[in-house]
Amino acid sequence: AVQLLLNSLRERELLRDGLLARDAVGLTPLELAKQFTSLDEVELEQERCSVRRWDVVAGGSSADWDTCQRLLEGCMSDANVS
Repeated sequence: AVQLLLNSLRERELLRDGLLARDAVGLTPLELAKQFTSLDEVELEQERCSVRRWDVVAGGSSADWDTCQRLLEGCMSDANVS
């Protein structure tokens, strides 16, 4: 799902804007992914439970924050974001 979104943003020339967007607490997508990759197992399971309803939309598997972080980091240079 993340790859599809990044591809769509790139096609619309909105990748930089998407990478620099901030959520309600002021985190960029990469900062958010890094936050989730640093959670301990208990915290990560709590987060998984809170977003489980989206698993079906994402193909039936839990969020893979490591892959998400790698995809976002890969796009940073493409969009000239440091």
